[in-house]
Amino acid sequence: MNQPLEIRLLGPFEVLTDGQPAKVSGGKRCALLALLALRCGRVVGVDSLIDALWADDLPAAPRNALQHHVARLRAALGAEAIAATPDGYALADAAVDAERFEGLLREARDALRAGDAATAADSVAGALALWRGAALHGLTDTAWFDAEARRLESLRVDALEEKFEAALALGEQREVLPALRATLEENPFREHLWGQLMLALYRSGRQPDALEAFRDARRVFSEELALEPGPELQRLQDAILSHDPAIAPVPPRRRRRGILPAPSTSFVDREEALAQVRALVRGHRVVTLTGPPGVGKSRLALEVARSMEADFVDGAWFVDLASAGGDDDVVRLVAHAVDVRGTDPLARVVDRLRDATAILWLDGCSRVVVEVARVVSAVVAGCPDVRVLATSREVLQVPGEVRVTVEPLGVPVPGADDGADAPAVGSSSSGHGRHDPGFSSRRRRPRSLRRSSAGSTGCRSGSSLPPHAPTHSGPRRYFPSSSTASSPSATGRHPMRTGQRSERSWSGATTSSMRTRSCCFSTSRYIGAAGRCGRWSPSRRVTDSTSRP
Repeated sequence: MNQPLEIRLLGPFEVLTDGQPAKVSGGKRCALLALLALRCGRVVGVDSLIDALWADDLPAAPRNALQHHVARLRAALGAEAIAATPDGYALADAAVDAERFEGLLREARDALRAGDAATAADSVAGALALWRGAALHGLTDTAWFDAEARRLESLRVDALEEKFEAALALGEQREVLPALRATLEENPFREHLWGQLMLALYRSGRQPDALEAFRDARRVFSEELALEPGPELQRLQDAILSHDPAIAPVPPRRRRRGILPAPSTSFVDREEALAQVRALVRGHRVVTLTGPPGVGKSRLALEVARSMEADFVDGAWFVDLASAGGDDDVVRLVAHAVDVRGTDPLARVVDRLRDATAILWLDGCSRVVVEVARVVSAVVAGCPDVRVLATSREVLQVPGEVRVTVEPLGVPVPGADDGADAPAVGSSSSGHGRHDPGFSSRRRRPRSLRRSSAGSTGCRSGSSLPPHAPTHSGPRRYFPSSSTASSPSATGRHPMRTGQRSERSWSGATTSSMRTRSCCFSTSRYIGAAGRCGRWSPSRRVTDSTSRP
């Protein structure tokens, strides 16, 4: 098996291998697999298995029948799915929804005891989302399974109580009232639920209704159980009557909305692309901006997220995946961005965004594209109102993905006077203007730069780059064929500005081993070098000046 076996018990019984339904037939075999799953990998004795499966209705040879069912399960799920020991059998490796449910419920209780209501709310929401119906539905009707089903159903009501407790601690008493009443109708003898209903009503400004709820609870206990409400419920009634400050309503705590980074550059000549991507994000769940490094994918994505943030109740979440060292960091960074903690971070992310209306912007997916695709698939499947906007050099290959190729900005047209109206020059000029208030792109530029602009129609320029950054993935080095000394040439031009090799002698001695390379870093210098040395191409061979004979 490429992936762990998945067994679902909190609803109709289901078995999945590699994400697909497995062919497990026969009620006894399904019951045997469920029983082993409920024991969470622990060994279950043969006698216990026989008693749970058949009770008093034993077959002629119960041990042989058990071995037959184990063999059939191994044939369907794999020879290593069920481990055999001298004492009995155990499920070797499986993801069981009932086990995860109990783990999340424990985390919610621990978080509430620690005073972290937000984490508790996330944990219990994830626990309750695992339920799809009645526990162990469709399995063998024996005393053991009936008792186990009742235990799981009782834990589900416990989880609902923890959910209401976390909501009250977060100041969400009004929102929780309908669910509280519905739960009480199904479980009228849960005294803690009555207390939560009274508290929610009181904190909503409805003291008479809270006292009426106490009278309803007293009537139910008296008529059905011949009991009076317990001391805790009676103390709560007294606190409501006296307006005890200890039960005063807490101010609602809004969950943090998405946070976007501030733009560091201007947004130049991308209005058409912006409108296109905005329309795609509205109509599709996953939109990926692709293109070479430095073309402006991130800047365009930022502008899309900023312009649409107000249209989504929960805003836009930014995840910087450029800092991901490997696949394991992807889910961690996403979980940190949406402000969730705890075990199984991907499930926590899905739980956090399940009811959210937001944009999830994943920036810089290229290095971890396979893991990003897995996370995006989970978010799309579990969060119906979340839109994913990704930037990457390649597509994510997820269902429903729409690809937008981001084109480079335009460069000066050959023959133009100074090229100041070109988008790429405008992008650079806006950055220079921030550093030098007196700077103007209309100021007469050096003749060499004007000449190079006319001959550099193939240069890329990304609006997402700062004015002095290279417009490619890292600095490129250019080494034309001629060489001169490091001092200004006879024409008055410095070798760094003419793109020529330079030789610098330390202590007066000129040696080939001490030659330095000429590098083009700034946008203007890059364009100038391209104009003199011919068009730059990624495939152009670069030679080192120290390698000459």
